[in-house]
Amino acid sequence: MAKDWNQRLTDTIAFIKKTASPGFTGDRHVVTTALDDWNQTAPVDQRKQLSELMSQEKAPNRPGKGPDRAYRRAAILLKCAVIDPDRAKWPGESNAVNKDKVSPADLYKLSFPTAYDAVCSGAKAGPNRDFLLASPREFLEKYKVSVTGRPKAGPFEYGFAMDGGTYKITAGNPGQTPTKLKAINVPAVLFDTVERSLDSLTGTRSTDYDDCSVMLTTQFTGCTYCFMVSADRSSLVAAHIDPGGGVGRTSTHTGESVSKALRDNGGFRNGNGGVFRAYGRVSDKSQYGYPLTATQMIITALKGKNGWKVFAQIAEANGFRVERIDKQAG
Repeated sequence: MAKDWNQRLTDTIAFIKKTASPGFTGDRHVVTTALDDWNQTAPVDQRKQLSELMSQEKAPNRPGKGPDRAYRRAAILLKCAVIDPDRAKWPGESNAVNKDKVSPADLYKLSFPTAYDAVCSGAKAGPNRDFLLASPREFLEKYKVSVTGRPKAGPFEYGFAMDGGTYKITAGNPGQTPTKLKAINVPAVLFDTVERSLDSLTGTRSTDYDDCSVMLTTQFTGCTYCFMVSADRSSLVAAHIDPGGGVGRTSTHTGESVSKALRDNGGFRNGNGGVFRAYGRVSDKSQYGYPLTATQMIITALKGKNGWKVFAQIAEANGFRVERIDKQAG
Protein backbone atom coordinates (compact mmCIF):
# COMPACT_ATOMS: atom_id res chain seq x y z
CA MET A 1 0.00 0.00 0.00
CA ALA A 2 1.29 3.44 -0.94
CA LYS A 3 2.10 5.85 1.85
CA ASP A 4 -0.24 8.66 2.79
CA TRP A 5 1.05 11.75 0.94
CA ASN A 6 1.49 13.78 4.14
CA GLN A 7 3.33 10.94 5.87
CA ARG A 8 5.64 10.66 2.85
CA LEU A 9 6.60 14.32 3.19
CA THR A 10 7.10 14.03 6.94
CA ASP A 11 9.26 10.93 6.58
CA THR A 12 11.37 12.45 3.80
CA ILE A 13 12.06 15.64 5.73
CA ALA A 14 13.01 13.53 8.76
CA PHE A 15 15.32 11.45 6.53
CA ILE A 16 17.05 14.61 5.24
CA LYS A 17 17.48 15.93 8.78
CA LYS A 18 19.32 12.82 9.92
CA THR A 19 21.22 11.95 6.73
CA ALA A 20 24.53 13.71 6.08
CA SER A 21 25.64 14.74 2.60
CA PRO A 22 29.28 13.59 2.28
CA GLY A 23 31.65 16.49 1.68
CA PHE A 24 29.15 19.18 2.64
CA THR A 25 30.63 21.57 5.22
CA GLY A 26 27.95 24.26 5.45
CA ASP A 27 25.18 24.67 8.00
CA ARG A 28 22.71 21.81 7.42
CA HIS A 29 20.02 23.67 9.38
CA VAL A 30 19.78 26.26 6.58
CA VAL A 31 18.37 23.58 4.29
CA THR A 32 16.27 21.69 6.81
CA THR A 33 14.72 24.91 8.12
CA ALA A 34 13.81 25.89 4.56
CA LEU A 35 12.12 22.50 4.10
CA ASP A 36 10.17 22.89 7.35
CA ASP A 37 9.09 26.39 6.32
CA TRP A 38 7.92 25.13 2.93
CA ASN A 39 6.02 22.22 4.49
CA GLN A 40 4.28 24.55 6.93
CA THR A 41 3.39 27.33 4.49
CA ALA A 42 2.84 25.76 1.07
CA PRO A 43 -0.81 25.22 0.11
CA VAL A 44 -2.13 21.72 0.69
CA ASP A 45 -2.65 21.03 -3.01
CA GLN A 46 1.00 21.84 -3.77
CA ARG A 47 2.30 19.71 -0.93
CA LYS A 48 0.09 16.81 -2.03
CA GLN A 49 1.19 17.16 -5.67
CA LEU A 50 4.89 17.14 -4.82
CA SER A 51 4.52 14.25 -2.41
CA GLU A 52 2.81 12.17 -5.10
CA LEU A 53 5.59 13.05 -7.56
CA MET A 54 8.07 11.77 -4.96
CA SER A 55 6.35 8.40 -4.72
CA GLN A 56 8.43 5.48 -5.95
CA GLU A 57 5.43 3.13 -6.26
CA LYS A 58 5.43 3.19 -10.09
CA ALA A 59 8.54 5.26 -10.72
CA PRO A 60 10.92 4.47 -13.60
CA ASN A 61 13.99 2.51 -12.48
CA ARG A 62 12.41 2.03 -9.06
CA PRO A 63 15.23 1.21 -6.62
CA GLY A 64 14.93 -2.20 -5.04
CA LYS A 65 16.20 -1.14 -1.65
CA GLY A 66 14.31 1.06 0.79
CA PRO A 67 17.25 3.38 1.60
CA ASP A 68 17.78 4.06 -2.11
CA ARG A 69 14.13 4.97 -2.52
CA ALA A 70 14.47 7.33 0.44
CA TYR A 71 17.50 8.98 -1.15
CA ARG A 72 15.58 9.45 -4.41
CA ARG A 73 12.53 10.94 -2.68
CA ALA A 74 14.86 13.31 -0.81
CA ALA A 75 16.53 14.41 -4.04
CA ILE A 76 13.16 15.14 -5.65
CA LEU A 77 11.96 17.10 -2.60
CA LEU A 78 15.12 19.21 -2.47
CA LYS A 79 15.00 19.88 -6.20
CA CYS A 80 11.36 20.95 -6.30
CA ALA A 81 10.72 22.56 -2.91
CA VAL A 82 14.05 24.36 -2.49
CA ILE A 83 16.24 24.50 -5.60
CA ASP A 84 13.58 25.31 -8.22
CA PRO A 85 10.17 25.80 -6.59
CA ASP A 86 8.40 26.57 -9.90
CA ARG A 87 5.42 24.24 -9.63
CA ALA A 88 5.02 23.97 -13.40
CA LYS A 89 8.44 22.30 -13.60
CA TRP A 90 7.87 19.71 -10.90
CA PRO A 91 6.66 16.82 -13.12
CA GLY A 92 9.67 17.21 -15.40
CA GLU A 93 12.10 17.53 -12.49
CA SER A 94 10.68 14.45 -10.78
CA ASN A 95 10.82 12.44 -13.99
CA ALA A 96 14.43 13.52 -14.61
CA VAL A 97 15.52 12.41 -11.13
CA ASN A 98 13.73 9.07 -11.50
CA LYS A 99 15.40 8.38 -14.85
CA ASP A 100 18.87 9.54 -13.79
CA LYS A 101 21.43 6.73 -13.92
CA VAL A 102 23.43 8.23 -11.02
CA SER A 103 22.92 6.31 -7.79
CA PRO A 104 20.19 7.74 -5.53
CA ALA A 105 22.75 8.37 -2.77
CA ASP A 106 24.93 10.36 -5.17
CA LEU A 107 21.93 12.32 -6.43
CA TYR A 108 21.20 13.30 -2.83
CA LYS A 109 24.87 14.18 -2.29
CA LEU A 110 24.69 16.52 -5.30
CA SER A 111 21.31 18.00 -4.41
CA PHE A 112 22.02 19.02 -0.82
CA PRO A 113 24.78 21.63 -1.46
CA THR A 114 22.79 22.97 -4.43
CA ALA A 115 19.81 23.44 -2.11
CA TYR A 116 22.08 25.24 0.36
CA ASP A 117 23.22 27.64 -2.39
CA ALA A 118 19.59 28.24 -3.38
CA VAL A 119 18.49 29.17 0.15
CA CYS A 120 21.55 31.37 0.76
CA SER A 121 20.92 33.13 -2.57
CA GLY A 122 17.21 33.44 -1.89
CA ALA A 123 15.51 33.79 1.49
CA LYS A 124 18.75 34.21 3.45
CA ALA A 125 20.60 36.46 0.99
CA GLY A 126 19.17 39.75 2.25
CA PRO A 127 19.68 38.95 5.95
CA ASN A 128 23.21 37.69 5.24
CA ARG A 129 24.12 40.82 3.30
CA ASP A 130 22.92 42.85 6.27
CA PHE A 131 24.95 40.54 8.54
CA LEU A 132 28.05 41.37 6.48
CA LEU A 133 27.43 45.10 6.75
CA ALA A 134 26.66 45.04 10.48
CA SER A 135 29.17 42.42 11.69
CA PRO A 136 31.82 41.98 8.99
CA ARG A 137 34.28 39.89 10.95
CA GLU A 138 31.62 37.45 12.15
CA PHE A 139 30.20 37.13 8.63
CA LEU A 140 33.63 36.57 7.05
CA GLU A 141 34.49 33.94 9.65
CA LYS A 142 31.30 32.02 8.78
CA TYR A 143 31.07 32.42 5.00
CA LYS A 144 33.74 32.22 2.34
CA VAL A 145 33.52 35.09 -0.16
CA SER A 146 34.83 35.79 -3.64
CA VAL A 147 34.82 39.24 -5.24
CA THR A 148 35.08 40.26 -8.89
CA GLY A 149 35.96 43.85 -9.73
CA ARG A 150 36.11 46.30 -12.61
CA PRO A 151 39.06 48.10 -14.25
CA LYS A 152 37.72 51.50 -13.15
CA ALA A 153 37.59 53.01 -9.66
CA GLY A 154 34.28 54.14 -8.30
CA PRO A 155 30.94 52.96 -6.92
CA PHE A 156 29.18 49.98 -8.49
CA GLU A 157 26.18 47.82 -7.78
CA TYR A 158 27.36 44.35 -6.76
CA GLY A 159 25.37 41.15 -6.98
CA PHE A 160 25.28 39.05 -3.81
CA ALA A 161 24.56 35.34 -4.25
CA MET A 162 25.99 31.99 -3.24
CA ASP A 163 27.54 29.52 -5.66
CA GLY A 164 29.37 26.36 -4.63
CA GLY A 165 29.17 27.32 -0.96
CA THR A 166 30.85 30.70 -1.54
CA TYR A 167 29.19 34.10 -1.57
CA LYS A 168 30.04 35.63 -4.95
CA ILE A 169 30.05 39.44 -4.75
CA THR A 170 30.12 40.56 -8.37
CA ALA A 171 30.72 44.11 -9.63
CA GLY A 172 28.06 45.32 -12.03
CA ASN A 173 25.68 42.53 -10.92
CA PRO A 174 25.83 40.85 -14.35
CA GLY A 175 23.59 38.02 -13.17
CA GLN A 176 20.98 40.53 -11.96
CA THR A 177 20.71 38.81 -8.60
CA PRO A 178 17.85 40.21 -6.52
CA THR A 179 20.09 40.86 -3.50
CA LYS A 180 22.75 43.50 -4.07
CA LEU A 181 24.92 46.06 -2.37
CA LYS A 182 26.69 49.24 -3.37
CA ALA A 183 30.45 49.43 -2.93
CA ILE A 184 33.51 51.30 -4.14
CA ASN A 185 35.64 49.25 -6.53
CA VAL A 186 39.43 49.38 -6.19
CA PRO A 187 40.86 48.39 -9.61
CA ALA A 188 43.89 46.11 -9.94
CA VAL A 189 46.95 47.87 -11.40
CA LEU A 190 50.01 46.11 -12.88
CA PHE A 191 53.22 46.63 -10.91
CA ASP A 192 55.10 47.44 -14.14
CA THR A 193 52.98 50.57 -14.56
CA VAL A 194 53.85 51.99 -11.12
CA GLU A 195 57.31 50.52 -10.50
CA ARG A 196 59.07 53.87 -10.96
CA SER A 197 56.69 55.81 -8.73
CA LEU A 198 55.96 53.53 -5.79
CA ASP A 199 56.00 56.43 -3.36
CA SER A 200 53.27 58.29 -5.24
CA LEU A 201 50.61 55.69 -6.04
CA THR A 202 47.17 56.93 -7.02
CA GLY A 203 44.78 55.37 -4.55
CA THR A 204 41.01 54.99 -4.60
CA ARG A 205 39.68 57.40 -1.96
CA SER A 206 36.57 56.70 0.07
CA THR A 207 35.97 60.44 0.54
CA ASP A 208 35.42 60.80 -3.20
CA TYR A 209 32.32 58.63 -2.82
CA ASP A 210 30.84 59.56 0.54
CA ASP A 211 27.59 57.70 -0.13
CA CYS A 212 29.41 54.34 0.01
CA SER A 213 30.42 52.59 3.22
CA VAL A 214 31.96 49.49 1.59
CA MET A 215 35.16 49.22 -0.46
CA LEU A 216 35.93 46.04 -2.41
CA THR A 217 38.47 44.72 -4.88
CA THR A 218 38.93 41.50 -6.81
CA GLN A 219 40.70 38.45 -5.37
CA PHE A 220 44.41 38.31 -4.55
CA THR A 221 46.57 35.33 -5.53
CA GLY A 222 49.91 37.16 -5.33
CA CYS A 223 48.90 40.81 -5.41
CA THR A 224 49.48 43.43 -2.71
CA TYR A 225 46.83 45.61 -1.07
CA CYS A 226 48.17 49.08 -0.28
CA PHE A 227 46.03 51.20 2.01
CA MET A 228 45.90 54.07 4.45
CA VAL A 229 43.29 54.78 7.14
CA SER A 230 43.14 58.35 8.45
CA ALA A 231 43.79 58.98 12.14
CA ASP A 232 40.07 59.54 12.84
CA ARG A 233 39.17 56.49 10.71
CA SER A 234 36.82 58.57 8.56
CA SER A 235 38.82 58.04 5.36
CA LEU A 236 40.31 55.07 3.52
CA VAL A 237 42.66 55.19 0.52
CA ALA A 238 43.54 51.92 -1.23
CA ALA A 239 45.29 50.43 -4.25
CA HIS A 240 45.52 46.87 -5.59
CA ILE A 241 48.92 46.13 -7.14
CA ASP A 242 49.22 43.07 -9.38
CA PRO A 243 52.72 41.60 -9.95
CA GLY A 244 51.67 40.40 -13.41
CA GLY A 245 52.31 36.99 -14.87
CA GLY A 246 48.66 36.07 -14.97
CA VAL A 247 46.89 34.32 -17.84
CA GLY A 248 48.47 35.39 -21.13
CA ARG A 249 51.15 37.50 -19.43
CA THR A 250 54.74 37.07 -18.36
CA SER A 251 56.45 38.80 -15.47
CA THR A 252 59.80 38.89 -13.71
CA HIS A 253 58.06 39.95 -10.49
CA THR A 254 56.77 37.69 -7.74
CA GLY A 255 54.15 38.34 -5.12
CA GLU A 256 56.87 38.42 -2.45
CA SER A 257 59.13 40.85 -4.34
CA VAL A 258 56.27 43.24 -5.07
CA SER A 259 55.05 43.05 -1.48
CA LYS A 260 58.54 43.88 -0.16
CA ALA A 261 59.07 46.74 -2.61
CA LEU A 262 55.79 48.33 -1.58
CA ARG A 263 56.42 47.85 2.14
CA ASP A 264 59.85 49.45 1.76
CA ASN A 265 59.06 52.27 -0.66
CA GLY A 266 55.32 52.63 -1.13
CA GLY A 267 53.20 55.71 -0.59
CA PHE A 268 50.18 57.58 -1.93
CA ARG A 269 50.23 60.86 -3.81
CA ASN A 270 46.61 61.38 -2.66
CA GLY A 271 46.83 60.00 0.86
CA ASN A 272 44.85 61.06 3.91
CA GLY A 273 47.63 61.52 6.47
CA GLY A 274 47.39 58.00 7.86
CA VAL A 275 50.02 55.26 7.97
CA PHE A 276 50.80 53.64 4.59
CA ARG A 277 50.56 49.85 4.72
CA ALA A 278 51.22 47.16 2.12
CA TYR A 279 49.62 43.78 2.76
CA GLY A 280 50.88 41.23 0.24
CA ARG A 281 52.36 37.80 -0.25
CA VAL A 282 55.14 36.97 2.25
CA SER A 283 57.40 33.94 2.72
CA ASP A 284 58.05 34.64 6.41
CA LYS A 285 54.98 34.29 8.63
CA SER A 286 56.36 36.93 11.00
CA GLN A 287 56.06 39.54 8.23
CA TYR A 288 52.96 41.62 7.57
CA GLY A 289 51.01 39.90 4.81
CA TYR A 290 49.42 36.64 3.73
CA PRO A 291 51.37 33.36 3.39
CA LEU A 292 52.61 31.46 0.36
CA THR A 293 50.15 28.70 1.28
CA ALA A 294 47.15 30.98 0.64
CA THR A 295 45.18 29.92 -2.43
CA GLN A 296 43.12 33.11 -2.38
CA MET A 297 42.88 36.27 -0.31
CA ILE A 298 39.98 38.71 -0.29
CA ILE A 299 40.01 42.22 1.20
CA THR A 300 36.74 43.63 2.54
CA ALA A 301 36.70 47.17 3.94
CA LEU A 302 33.64 48.61 5.67
CA LYS A 303 32.85 51.86 7.42
CA GLY A 304 30.85 51.48 10.62
CA LYS A 305 29.99 53.87 13.42
CA ASN A 306 33.64 53.84 14.55
CA GLY A 307 35.07 54.38 11.07
CA TRP A 308 36.76 52.18 8.48
CA LYS A 309 37.89 48.64 9.24
CA VAL A 310 39.83 46.42 6.82
CA PHE A 311 39.62 42.63 6.86
CA ALA A 312 41.51 39.93 4.97
CA GLN A 313 39.88 36.55 4.40
CA ILE A 314 42.67 34.06 3.69
CA ALA A 315 41.80 30.73 2.06
CA GLU A 316 44.19 27.81 2.45
CA ALA A 317 43.96 24.10 1.76
CA ASN A 318 42.40 23.37 5.16
CA GLY A 319 39.81 26.17 5.12
CA PHE A 320 39.88 29.91 5.63
CA ARG A 321 40.55 32.44 8.37
CA VAL A 322 40.07 36.16 8.89
CA GLU A 323 42.49 38.89 9.98
CA ARG A 324 41.74 42.52 10.69
CA ILE A 325 44.72 44.16 8.99
CA ASP A 326 44.27 47.88 9.66
CA LYS A 327 45.23 47.45 13.35
CA GLN A 328 48.51 45.64 12.70
CA ALA A 329 51.94 47.19 12.35
CA GLY A 330 53.35 47.36 8.89
